[in-house]
Amino acid sequence: MTTKKSPTTPHRLLYSRAETAELLGVPVRLLKRWQLAGKLRATKPGGVKGQVFFTRAEIERFLKDFTS
Repeated sequence: MTTKKSPTTPHRLLYSRAETAELLGVPVRLLKRWQLAGKLRATKPGGVKGQVFFTRAEIERFLKDFTS
């Protein structure tokens, strides 16, 4: 897994599944498997059917856990 960009940009709070996969350097399908397995928690904002987002804090937590 290669991190392509830093998720610490201060003005971004939520990242789409595709953006998160790009940040983590993995395919979207793998990210979805991690999400469904509970390894990476997604946020589902109200009114946005079928879309999930990941918080910067969750991405950072996942990276810390994954690299430990």
